[in-house]
Amino acid sequence: MNKYFYNFFFLCRYEVCAYLEQISHEYSEKGDVQLAKRFLDDTAILYERSIQTYMRSNMLIHFAYADFEEQRLNIDKARSIYNRLLDINEANLKDPTLAYIQAMRFERRTDGIKSARTIFKRAREDIRTNYHIYVAAALMEYYCTKDNNIAFNIFNLGLKKYNQNLDYILSYIDYMTHLNEDHNARVLFERIL
Repeated sequence: MNKYFYNFFFLCRYEVCAYLEQISHEYSEKGDVQLAKRFLDDTAILYERSIQTYMRSNMLIHFAYADFEEQRLNIDKARSIYNRLLDINEANLKDPTLAYIQAMRFERRTDGIKSARTIFKRAREDIRTNYHIYVAAALMEYYCTKDNNIAFNIFNLGLKKYNQNLDYILSYIDYMTHLNEDHNARVLFERIL
């Protein structure tokens, strides 16, 4: 009876995984590598059980688990966690925009900008995403590749879809003012009005 209670409690409290990870780190610092590895393996099992049962549509637990596996250098496992989150159906995950953004950032860190562009393409095809995916992709292109043209193309692509969304337009204008693009900002105002 107590075993089932503790398992249920651990599955409902994702902070427990962070505590187990911290305990593993402390044992590793003290030199007890075997016990540290055991705690890490227990943490992975707990994360896996969490995303398969009660927290299957909780984005935060997926992000924490993917980061955990990325730190353990299990890149393929982390990628499968993100893909599993992105494949959750519409009823359980109404707005997967943040999941796509996190997956893009992960792919950029591990495989480079081309893999992040693949995730962005997948996000554009998903009707549940909102304008934040375009802003995140454009800013990622600008800050990571230093290519203004690609960032402008992404913003213009998003403008075709979100030309009535004031928040998207303000994000685009903010980007242009950051670059001191007065002429392009004027052209954008004329195009919107």
